[in-house]
Amino acid sequence: MSTMPARAPRTETPVLTALRCATKQRHEALERLLDFDSLADRSRYERILAGFSCFLAVWEPLVRNALGPRWDAWITEGSRLPLLERDIAVLGVQPVALPAGLAPALRLRSPEAAWGALYVVEGSALGGQLIARQLFERFGITAKRGGAFLAGCGAKTGSRWREFRRLLEVEVGPGSHGQAQACIGAIDTFDGFIRSFEIALDEQLPA
Repeated sequence: MSTMPARAPRTETPVLTALRCATKQRHEALERLLDFDSLADRSRYERILAGFSCFLAVWEPLVRNALGPRWDAWITEGSRLPLLERDIAVLGVQPVALPAGLAPALRLRSPEAAWGALYVVEGSALGGQLIARQLFERFGITAKRGGAFLAGCGAKTGSRWREFRRLLEVEVGPGSHGQAQACIGAIDTFDGFIRSFEIALDEQLPA
């Protein structure tokens, strides 16, 4: 899973820079675990979908609660959970169960932490565009046949990301406390994804 664009912008805003630095190692670890570039087994892709599903079903309500009603419509507009549920139904993916303690481990207890968490998931939509093309080439998977989640909002993905970056700077702000909270939310989200995929794939990252 590539959570960031392949080429970083020439100039980055302070919050984005802080988030990139704080999550760099986890981002790289997650990409090693998923290894989409070497994906040769459709059943592995289905297990990855199961990992996305079980984690996001826990994660999204926590983000909504942390941000409050003001942002509910915006989150709903960009949510890919319905697309993921459709893919799982089309492919007949078997669900996986996560440890009971995963939700408490996500420290999304402030708006800033929630924006940091959104950084991970909103950014993943960019990499999903490339992966969706790979799935079509390898397995014939399309947005209507099991690839809707990664295809996301298609051509609108870039504009959604640019809007998110603008909101991120405004809502987190320049202060060190807000940025620290955002980094906590992003780190916890990466850790939650890693744990979910380790369970769904029955694999462990090296210690």
